[in-house]
Amino acid sequence: MKWSRAKIQQKWSYFRKQRETPSGNFTEFVVRTYYSIDRCCRELGGNRCPSELVSSRRIKDAVYDGIYPEPDHDYDGVIGDCKKHLTEMGYLHTEEDGSITVIDKPLDFLLPGEHEAYLARFGQEARRVDKTAVRVGVRCASCGGQLVLRSGRYGLFFGCERFPQCKTVRSVADVTYDMLETAGLRLYSVTRPCWKCMRDIEVMSYFPYLDLAEMEPELARPLEKLEVLRLSALPGLDERLCRRYVTLRERYSKKAGFSYVGNSCPHCGALQGSQMTLGKVYRDLREYAARGTLQEHVREILPVTEETLPREAWKKTVEYLFGGTLL
Repeated sequence: MKWSRAKIQQKWSYFRKQRETPSGNFTEFVVRTYYSIDRCCRELGGNRCPSELVSSRRIKDAVYDGIYPEPDHDYDGVIGDCKKHLTEMGYLHTEEDGSITVIDKPLDFLLPGEHEAYLARFGQEARRVDKTAVRVGVRCASCGGQLVLRSGRYGLFFGCERFPQCKTVRSVADVTYDMLETAGLRLYSVTRPCWKCMRDIEVMSYFPYLDLAEMEPELARPLEKLEVLRLSALPGLDERLCRRYVTLRERYSKKAGFSYVGNSCPHCGALQGSQMTLGKVYRDLREYAARGTLQEHVREILPVTEETLPREAWKKTVEYLFGGTLL
């Protein structure tokens, strides 16, 4: 629900006064946040863009440029507050599931000439969306066309192949979650010697990147940042696996200096290092994939649901990995 008419008018008057005689930086942050979102929408040929592309992490440099040498530690809270003001005052909104941000109207508290100045600063002619697109077998819910992975100023997103007739856009996190939700997440198993007792043991982990690359090979290169996701990265799935397999449990690692869910040797109890051991397992699985024998190393298919892997948790993980501008 938007603020009351009286509160909106009060904020409008405050912002207008700040444009005339600034006494702080917040109003400028609000304006820059708006035009950062506006720029992303223009690149996509409309007034909407995936919220993931205009997260605080992605637009912080544009918002803070020239005000501080670098964004302060609380930039996420500051930009979040800017977005709240813009939303409550009716300048923008996010769709119900939070995945799409929509520009509703221009800023009307700016001084004469400021709108044109900000358009020039943030790109009056929005850069054309990259046409070196990756076409995948995921359909647009609006028109039935194929979704296409493209790259813009703020990073990767999925758009409809029928753009500009269809302006549907979806975030990488949303589409990849749908893919995993449909197919499930594989738990892989590889036999390797324990680093301590050298006896052969079963080492297990999930690797969402391998699943997505198998489903859509064209996504392999653009989604490489997801390679780091493995056992101990997704708490809901980790908890489920620890209940199911006695060799998977949370242990403290002296080498790492913290606790994490990992494989344990059933013979000597040694914790199999998340980075070292699973790094080798991942390389083995990549070789099996190249040979066409990856399926032979699937221990089970884990259901992807709101209980095992909430969509919001996946979105936050993907946003963290793709947090900067990708171009």
